[in-house]
Amino acid sequence: MKLLKDILYELHKGGEHPGANLDEIKHLIDLVRDFLRNKRYLIVIDDIWEKEPWDKVIGLALMENNMRSRIITTTRIIGVAEHVGGCYRLKPLSYESSEILFYGRIFGSKDKCPRQFFEVSKSILKKCGGVPLAMVYQVPRMLALFSSPQR
Repeated sequence: MKLLKDILYELHKGGEHPGANLDEIKHLIDLVRDFLRNKRYLIVIDDIWEKEPWDKVIGLALMENNMRSRIITTTRIIGVAEHVGGCYRLKPLSYESSEILFYGRIFGSKDKCPRQFFEVSKSILKKCGGVPLAMVYQVPRMLALFSSPQR
């Protein structure tokens, strides 16, 4: 139910949120469908872990409307991707591209990486395995933990 309220909130940004006080999933699904009925849209649903949310909520609310609308979903689970729709498997980044992303995100460039971090950086790059999200999201969080003063 929270997912539908979040979708309605995003669709109605800047306007009144018609689903803010509603508790019935069917009513929220109807509101989303009514709002999108004659509109062309692109909606991204990120990081679906199970088939059930798609079957019981998302897939019911976001239906084809013959307006060439698109729904993009992301998941790490191949079975969920195939269940939801077409499956496009992204390849990991090459080591060279991983270095550019990693060093650019953490230090600004590879040349600006302090010597004391060079070996550990190579180890982190290997562990990330070419997955961009790990490099741009998880690694900076880990480094912040190490560099923050102990409480």
